[in-house]
Amino acid sequence: MATHHIAYSVENADIIAFNPRKKRVRAILRGLASQRKLTVFESVGLDPRSAPLSEHELRSAVFSAQKRPINGLMHTAKRLFLRWQYNWCYRRLQPTRPGIVVCWNGVKGHRFLALVAAQRQRHSTLYLEEAPLPGRLTVDFAGINYGGSLPRRSDFYQRWLAENPAIDSTAWRVMRSGLSARKPSRRQKVKQRPADTELSRQMYIFCPLQVPGDSQITVYGDWVKSMEDFVDHLETAADCLPEGWHLRVKEHPSARVSFTERLSGATRHRIILDNETDTFEQVAASRAVLTVNSSVGLESFFFEKPVLVLGHAFYAFDQLATKVRSREELSDYLTAPEELSFDSVARDAFMSYLVEQHFPCEVDIVAGRITLDNIVARDRSRDELLRQLEANPHQGFS
Repeated sequence: MATHHIAYSVENADIIAFNPRKKRVRAILRGLASQRKLTVFESVGLDPRSAPLSEHELRSAVFSAQKRPINGLMHTAKRLFLRWQYNWCYRRLQPTRPGIVVCWNGVKGHRFLALVAAQRQRHSTLYLEEAPLPGRLTVDFAGINYGGSLPRRSDFYQRWLAENPAIDSTAWRVMRSGLSARKPSRRQKVKQRPADTELSRQMYIFCPLQVPGDSQITVYGDWVKSMEDFVDHLETAADCLPEGWHLRVKEHPSARVSFTERLSGATRHRIILDNETDTFEQVAASRAVLTVNSSVGLESFFFEKPVLVLGHAFYAFDQLATKVRSREELSDYLTAPEELSFDSVARDAFMSYLVEQHFPCEVDIVAGRITLDNIVARDRSRDELLRQLEANPHQGFS
């Protein structure tokens, strides 16, 4: 896997941030910047003057946006609007010396284009996002989620753990107590109630739905193109389950689109919709978890569950979780769900690295205890270990 190498004097680089409207993001930026100069563009304007942009880049911005155009006229208007936003970002970055351009998320719509403009102007790019661990943040020069810089080889994490013997490889599990299901924000019918006592006796695979239009689907969904597509695959594959098994589905509390009516009538497909029971209680009682690439998949590691991943996920490799590459593979896995498994040793090393190294605590960043210099040191240490592995992959292992 390619890593992001910083090719300029990062110690002297200024930070430029686009569109950090929330006070929380501003606090994070101030903490990361420390003594560096921080320039903030509170909003992105429009500029009709052309700037270099490929058709592929513009198309990616259009189709990664949360609200996709629904007809030809709106598609044309969206393209023009994003094009002019890109032009504006490009020209705002022109007069500055190479620095670090920061965006929250940064992989869809105008935020994606802001970072494209930054790269064209020889700036480095830094992506911020909530991490899939409580109280932690993604701070990554390469991207977020599957697009981030985490190596996808379990020997890296096991070598790192072996070189840090003071770290308890099981200590990451204490974070389970900090997990809490997302509270309903739009979907009042999606609740977080205690589980029925009979739930743990049922044979099911838990399937959390994600937000339609989220970058996890539009950018990293792989062969799953939408939540509608995911539900289609569930309805087809559920028929392959052995007698007595079912898929248990819960909708995302922030989703604007509801699948309640469709899934409520899907019992013939061995699918049960449960929008009432707490998400993590459903995970805990399940025999496995099936997701496109939801953070619930990673959080299921805390409950010792096998995880099937249909899309691209940074945690789906080397038996941490099982990557499903097609509709046919999904059906094959569901014919024998009792055989699903995972590598607990690999998970211990991977999760220890996430907790100790990769996902910094937000409170530490805001307080200035973790700055951009610490992030750069983290990445240089990672790259050095990867170089050592490539030179001598078996060193330190029996």
